[in-house]
Amino acid sequence: MPPEDKFVVIDEHREGFMFLHPTYKDVECSAGAIVISVHIPASRPMAEKRKLLSEIVQRLHDNVGIRPDDVFVTLIPLPSENFSFGQGFSPFDKGDD
Repeated sequence: MPPEDKFVVIDEHREGFMFLHPTYKDVECSAGAIVISVHIPASRPMAEKRKLLSEIVQRLHDNVGIRPDDVFVTLIPLPSENFSFGQGFSPFDKGDD
């Protein structure tokens, strides 16, 4: 992905306004766990998704010290034509409807 292809929204929740099961799927997350949602083109192959998941966790651990068990990631696949980066149109819309 190009370096400029980065759009970030940070939303903080007060204690008690977010619940992550502390031991779901043999992961032991703490009260300091974070949730990351990434909208991605649905066409991305599974190998790229695996790499992205791994990179997110590794970089947060290496650069910020967040425990890998405290990183909850959801990849949300969308058709490319559902992305608009401004001006009210999608650069991926083929206009074939």
